[in-house]
Amino acid sequence: MPRITTDLTQYLPVMYEARANIADGSQIRGTELARLIGTTWRILKQRILRDKAFPVIERGANGKPWTFDAAKAINHLIADLEKQMTKRAGRARRVRLQSGLDAADQTSVDTEDGGVDDPLDLAASARSVSLLAQAQMATHKLKQMQGEFVGTEAHVKVLATVMSTMQTETLAAAARIDPTGALPPDIRSQIETELKNVLLSVQDALDRALRPLVARKN
Repeated sequence: MPRITTDLTQYLPVMYEARANIADGSQIRGTELARLIGTTWRILKQRILRDKAFPVIERGANGKPWTFDAAKAINHLIADLEKQMTKRAGRARRVRLQSGLDAADQTSVDTEDGGVDDPLDLAASARSVSLLAQAQMATHKLKQMQGEFVGTEAHVKVLATVMSTMQTETLAAAARIDPTGALPPDIRSQIETELKNVLLSVQDALDRALRPLVARKN
């Protein structure tokens, strides 16, 4: 059975479609709302509990279900997740600029408010920037030692080593972010997921940068 992601931004297309088919004023239970947007009630409930502004008609207790105005709930989720996506895009662009992999694009996308789950994205982004800085320092030191530009083969070898280190460090990052285990399991899981997404983005960017070098060599 495929694992359901805790990153609700992945469900934005489903939310857009669901919102278009819901009448204003329609009331819905929490489990129904979760199913409507493609996730589970456990994941959605944890997200709601982190959001003090989430529109709730009645909070569930003692066997009584949570109740929401479907349209207001989905509108609120869409607005917050769009902020998170915008902030995430801004951070990703800064990482690309810092790496020199996207030097032609000098613009920056950002907003003051990144949404309820922005701290999770921030933790992932901070780790990515730290790893990127380590990679740049390692490459620069190798150039200094050789006294010349590093050849294609050396670049590939160094970056392969860096990526291997980044994979190891990324998988262990959640434990270092929360060494006492104070965060709820679903938050830790979401942090791990975001770190892995960052790692995949960096790998893809490196592959694109190396492709023309390897092509010229061959």
